[in-house]
Amino acid sequence: FWYTVCQLVNNRRPTNSRHLPENFLEVWDEFRRQYPQALYQTRLVNGASQCLAEACTELSTSYTNAIIEHFEKKLIYYLKYRLQNMFVLIQYLFTIERKVINDIAEKYCYQLICQGTPEWPNTANDLNIQDIRQRITNFCLPLKDLLNIRATLVTLSQSPDKTIPLLLFLLAELEQDHRN
Repeated sequence: FWYTVCQLVNNRRPTNSRHLPENFLEVWDEFRRQYPQALYQTRLVNGASQCLAEACTELSTSYTNAIIEHFEKKLIYYLKYRLQNMFVLIQYLFTIERKVINDIAEKYCYQLICQGTPEWPNTANDLNIQDIRQRITNFCLPLKDLLNIRATLVTLSQSPDKTIPLLLFLLAELEQDHRN
């Protein structure tokens, strides 16, 4: 794959395009027409494509690891933010400590969304009112549907792309809130 990309950037037709995604060459041709400065007209030294392949693989691995390592933190931040807003709307915030919201986000919501083992936290026993618990569950279920996998380090490492719909949704929601 990366050898082929190296050929394209050097303004040469690839000798083997079998590993490229469908319509990649058509998209590249359009990109090349719009941004001719992206092409190199110099001859690369022997072995340059190997270096490029290694650098691209390293960069791809770093990005993948960052997505996986920060997924839980990003989701829990969003959950805490939304739960705080939810409790304000149902006028419970004054009696709910931050620890209770954190526990609900981490022990119940996160586990429910990631298809783990959700447990209603002991710190939230005062909130074990069916209506509140049902509201929180109803809030989590669409997020669970967006993720649609059992999220563990192993499953996220195997297919980090599965997190994209959920992360895009979280980002859009936060941006919308902060625009208003």
